[in-house]
Amino acid sequence: MKKILAEVFVLALPLIVLAVHKAFSGNKITPYFIPRNLADRKYPKAELRQVGTAYCAFAAWLFLLVMTTSAYFMPTLERTPFLLALFFFIIPIVFLMALVIGMSYWFSGLFGRDAAVKPKLESMDAVQTGDLPQYIRKIRILNIINIACPFLLIVLILIEQAAGTAESGRAILLNVALLITFIMTLWRIRMYLIRAASLMDLSPNRVLASTLFSPLGIFFVWIHSFLIVRKFDRQNH
Repeated sequence: MKKILAEVFVLALPLIVLAVHKAFSGNKITPYFIPRNLADRKYPKAELRQVGTAYCAFAAWLFLLVMTTSAYFMPTLERTPFLLALFFFIIPIVFLMALVIGMSYWFSGLFGRDAAVKPKLESMDAVQTGDLPQYIRKIRILNIINIACPFLLIVLILIEQAAGTAESGRAILLNVALLITFIMTLWRIRMYLIRAASLMDLSPNRVLASTLFSPLGIFFVWIHSFLIVRKFDRQNH
């Protein structure tokens, strides 16, 4: 019973934060726990630190969720391939993305020279009408890098296991570097997909939702990349 209560409490934390935020709309605490997508403009450094903290808090909640669930319900996860992929592949990727975004906003708000600072992360909404060919070219290049990373990671892990070096510091650093490259290129592909969709009479919100809020979000990034690049090629030939 204690395990179930602990799991329910962790799952309910975001709902508790949202409920408190709605009930006490003027409070200054809950905004530090609710991530926001910032536009491509300057923000006060305090606001950037606030948003950065919110993304880091979201990453911390994801980490707590994985740790709690794996500690109490590991046999259930091992019997369910979908949950196993969700908790040990999809959620860790989202965790790292949220952590990178949060740290980027936080450092911009901490070390920015002016009172108002433009976030270093490029906004998905910053669309330039004549840049569609550039967006498509970047989607192609980033897709090659992104798809190559998991295959290289699998091959390296197999080689490291065979050579008995899987637990060495150099092997771990190389594996982590490939994983971070995969996550960062995935985010940039998603950004250019949104920009390209905005210029091709497609629904950027639908593209974004399918790549973020679906358990198969990573595969939808690749699917949308293929469809958008193919549509662009057809329009220009």
